[in-house]
Amino acid sequence: MNPLDLGPRVERLAAVPVTLKGGPLRGAGAAQGSAWRGVAHAAEPLVAVAFLTTPRGKTWVKSRRCWGNAVLVEIGLYGDPTAGHLRITLAPRVWPEVREGTSEEVLLRARGAVPPAGEVQVPIDGWWWQRQTSEPVWGCPHPHEVIDRRFEVATGVAVRTMAAAEAGIAVDLLFLPRRETRTRRLGIWSLKTRCRDEVPEPLRHVLCFGRSGRWPPERRNGQRYGP
Repeated sequence: MNPLDLGPRVERLAAVPVTLKGGPLRGAGAAQGSAWRGVAHAAEPLVAVAFLTTPRGKTWVKSRRCWGNAVLVEIGLYGDPTAGHLRITLAPRVWPEVREGTSEEVLLRARGAVPPAGEVQVPIDGWWWQRQTSEPVWGCPHPHEVIDRRFEVATGVAVRTMAAAEAGIAVDLLFLPRRETRTRRLGIWSLKTRCRDEVPEPLRHVLCFGRSGRWPPERRNGQRYGP
């Protein structure tokens, strides 16, 4: 399968080293034995976009824009390997992990203030913080069997995390420095104006509109970039 082509490298979004490491997801649950869970972390806050390729086409999903310097990545196969759903979950994290906070502390931190008792961890299973994309797949291998335990990558460059050419399946991840994004309506982030024009289409559209969709995206009537 061909690598995902996102266009020319944009220097303003690149060059922040990112370490992604993980392994099989342990514990109770329907898909625990077939899922891979890891954390991508850097020296500064991150956001991420995941691209899922199947024979039905490509979809993408953004992580939330949060205070963490890391993004949790979970790739799980739900159902029978011959015919199931491959689901990608992104969620903000703090790395190294710190204490679990109360809901009040988490909301306080989400508004930009550090709680009096210090930093708190983003809830790992809180639906409010997660973003997911899921597609039906056939003949898909168990993710934890084909995904490496460690990747050394950088922001601004897509990394192929999972590949199963015989099933027509691939997962690509794109990490970006959060400082080049801003929060818009409904907690959806977009690129800041200073770097927006440097990003080629159709990636620019993905990074400026919506939280998930098909790749390449389709522009709605009257949809335009703001100032």
